[in-house]
Amino acid sequence: MTVAAIPAFAQDDHADLTTRSNPVGVCNSPSDPAIQALAARLSQSMSAAYRTRRVNWIGVQVTDRATGISCGISQHRRTEVASVDKVAIVASLLYKHQRAGQSRLRGAERSWARAAIMQSDNDAAGKLFHAAGGQPGLARFEHAARMIETRLDPSGYWGDTRSSAVGQVSLMQALTSDSVLHAPQRNYLLGLMRHVSGDQRWGIGAGARGASVIAIKDGWGTRPR
Repeated sequence: MTVAAIPAFAQDDHADLTTRSNPVGVCNSPSDPAIQALAARLSQSMSAAYRTRRVNWIGVQVTDRATGISCGISQHRRTEVASVDKVAIVASLLYKHQRAGQSRLRGAERSWARAAIMQSDNDAAGKLFHAAGGQPGLARFEHAARMIETRLDPSGYWGDTRSSAVGQVSLMQALTSDSVLHAPQRNYLLGLMRHVSGDQRWGIGAGARGASVIAIKDGWGTRPR
């Protein structure tokens, strides 16, 4: 299962809130009646939970690869992704090396990747960003991953990349399929995400069951709400 949840800021506070009054259609599913029934129950549960919140700026997208169910609330609204973008940065460098016929990161790059993903180190992320080719390198990977709802910052700063919950699910789908990166590269990055330090693990992973294996990268910023 792939889940993305981000602060979904919008200029219009009333935009994209139809699911508050009309929960039908939060989840989509294949034509199988049993799966459709499950999707309907999920729609009701997600909408009820969303209405109990005091804020309206959470964007959520959930995709279950086993059943084909896809659920979203405010999932197309974009905001700065901050440290979440470190996953795309590492993936961009892996993709750059893969296109050059190399199967892994180099020594220093591996140290930077561990620091950037597991400890959310900004300096390490900056070094990886430049090693990947800066914004052109990041854009090349994001185009290959079909992250069409992700926009790079015009000033060139990686932390101000804007994306939606759908955009981040597109990234995770690229890390769980053969569409962009080969299996060793994907497994390497997902392995880092499964071992983030405790103070960097919060948010959507808190709702997982005890036996679940979670690959996660959180981020935070100081933008006013």
